[in-house]
Amino acid sequence: MVSFCLSFIPQTGQQADKLAAVYRLPWGTHIKHLDLSGQKLTEIPCLSMYDIESLDLSHNDIQRLTPEQLRHLPLSLKQLNLSHNELEQYVDIYPYVNIEYQYGIKVADVSNNPKLSNIVPCYSRTNPHTQQLKREGTAGAAAPLHYDEVLGPQLAFQLGINLRTYGEK
Repeated sequence: MVSFCLSFIPQTGQQADKLAAVYRLPWGTHIKHLDLSGQKLTEIPCLSMYDIESLDLSHNDIQRLTPEQLRHLPLSLKQLNLSHNELEQYVDIYPYVNIEYQYGIKVADVSNNPKLSNIVPCYSRTNPHTQQLKREGTAGAAAPLHYDEVLGPQLAFQLGINLRTYGEK
């Protein structure tokens, strides 16, 4: 198993296309840290074919996290940095990622996304996986952080995109 760190790719006159460099690697390549910051990405790229531990997608133009985009994340992912993007909507990473797909994300950083207000608590005190959600500089930074503070120890649900909560009663 070979390990690569692509955060060192030098920039020439234009921004280096780090994603193109990744796609030239063989599937299954182990990448300890992949820095795709500042690449003007508008969505999470398909990286599920690689063994990536830490993914930096900060300083891009990502506005939404959809379940389809989250499926593009590698199973080995432990750290995900989505800070300094244009996130307006947030998919609850803990139940979607850790339960349905058994990802082991321990740290998720969504800080400095000023439009982001729909932050559903990302982990439970009883969750052995996710340990930290960084969310400073977001409109939802004051929301409760643990499911246990919101719903107690029972199963928690993502309620952020529920059409019944928008006007119709």
